Amino acid sequence: MKRITAENKALLTEKDTLKGNLKKLKARKIVDVNAKLCVNCGRDFNEKTNMAWSCRTHKYDYNGAFWWCCLKKDNNAIGCIVKRHTVKDNNKYGEEDFKNII
Repeated sequence: MKRITAENKALLTEKDTLKGNLKKLKARKIVDVNAKLCVNCGRDFNEKTNMAWSCRTHKYDYNGAFWWCCLKKDNNAIGCIVKRHTVKDNNKYGEEDFKNII
């Protein structure tokens, strides 16, 4: 009978962790290299699937109780303004563009 050393246990644990990470990576959605970032909603989109109803935002701010534009009470409520995703004109984004998204 083979004796399992502490080093072998550590390697087996690492192997199991790597297997789990590999499964998560395989299950992840494939990243689209042609994706652009919408300046309105902050979501990635592809021009081929950018429809007239793809981007949903609110016209006014949430006041803590409801959205001023549509009176929806949930802070995470889907936007009331429906339009196509919009990309920044020069297609270059700085840090300030990502601050509100994250």
